[in-house]
Amino acid sequence: MLSEKQLDILRERRAKVLAGGGEDKIQERHAKGLLSARERLLALFQEDTFQEIATHAKHAGKHFGLADKELPSTASSSAPVSWTAGPSPRSARTSP
Repeated sequence: MLSEKQLDILRERRAKVLAGGGEDKIQERHAKGLLSARERLLALFQEDTFQEIATHAKHAGKHFGLADKELPSTASSSAPVSWTAGPSPRSARTSP
């Protein structure tokens, strides 16, 4: 069982991931008329139709200056419920 200290660390990490790079970055995107990655996912999927996995995973990149960088929001999502209507995510692309 995890200690309260370990749980606090996990809560802090999750909050960092949910922040999506920080409020200033999100405001910059909004000023440009763009959504954050999380906002795009929430708009794409119906509520409770996908589950985020690997929220606390860390990247293993060592090239291109990534060795010392922390990228907290590299989680994945999976859609356990099949879609019944609407366009596929691929058809929403604007460029190849």
